[in-house]
Amino acid sequence: MKKIAISIVGLLLATSALAASARIGGFAALDLLTYQKKEDNTANYDTGIGVLDMKIYARHKKFSSKVKLDLDDKGIGYSDLNFVEEFTVSWKPNFDWLVTAGKGKVKFHRLHWGATENCFTDGGSILGTANQYRDLDNRPIFILRYGNYRKKFMNHFSIFANPSYPRTNSNNYTDKYAVNTKIDLTEERGFADKFEIFPTRSLSLSVSGLYYKHDQNPHPNYAFDAGGRYKKDSIEIWFEYIWGRNGTKAGHNKYAVFNSYENTFQLGAQYELNDLIDVMIDVEGVMARWVGYVDPKDSSSSKDLGKTQDNIKADFGVKFKVAKSTQITVGTLFEKKFYKSEGSSLSTDWAYQVSSGLSIWF
Repeated sequence: MKKIAISIVGLLLATSALAASARIGGFAALDLLTYQKKEDNTANYDTGIGVLDMKIYARHKKFSSKVKLDLDDKGIGYSDLNFVEEFTVSWKPNFDWLVTAGKGKVKFHRLHWGATENCFTDGGSILGTANQYRDLDNRPIFILRYGNYRKKFMNHFSIFANPSYPRTNSNNYTDKYAVNTKIDLTEERGFADKFEIFPTRSLSLSVSGLYYKHDQNPHPNYAFDAGGRYKKDSIEIWFEYIWGRNGTKAGHNKYAVFNSYENTFQLGAQYELNDLIDVMIDVEGVMARWVGYVDPKDSSSSKDLGKTQDNIKADFGVKFKVAKSTQITVGTLFEKKFYKSEGSSLSTDWAYQVSSGLSIWF
């Protein structure tokens, strides 16, 4: 904890000293009380911190920086400062162009929050999904943006790397523990392009394409995303669809697959009843088909049988706006999973959750 405190103080001091303007913001979501029941399992009651993020923004002339601290991730190794989820520097030479580099998020998904839980592409599942194309964050990135709201369009072109993939040296020796903080185009090539249009002040639409090839992967990976958001007066509607093909080297991690195809969709709406209450509904699905590896130590071994997993969930919530930047949300979520291996019968699992939470922006 001492190292965390020292690091945060150092970031704040550096930001204040070098920037003409700086500010600190953040988001906290507290689980007041959650009741969760999975099929054939004992029900769980819990409370605690759901999300805890801190953001630091700084600006000086044509340059700006952003630091995002992900303080709620239980898998973070705090000793080596991996809780810094994003640290980028941007240069805006004029109103039309923006260049961003550092550690951050690839411009591909839309990632709209559901009613009481996050979307499938950001881990908002009770039963666990099999989709590979999730939030592309914590990555070395270089992003070139052209356009703005005045032009009614923006195009984001991203070059990125996967820091969690094993590194290799000149002798083709694989170091599973190495973390790559740079974009090494000699070993991996990741590109994404997201095009957004704003026909009206109420409507935004986007299409995205992604290509990623690592020399150790069995084949190139690519994905497509399309989505939109409509917000006017008391109603907001959002949707997103993702199609992707993926394949990783055997033994890369426990989720390595030779080949997978997936479809993900999200459709939701929020309606403001009055100044105090909003009602929300969010429906999502993931359909994944994949072929794995028999021997994770030998990528040339025979392949595992084909498998399928489909998840669908319905999320309902009521939001009470107790203050300008504070809200209490109560609701229920139901999720069902369908799983099948080639040559076996279909198996299913279900779960539901009743929750209440407090969200604060600062």
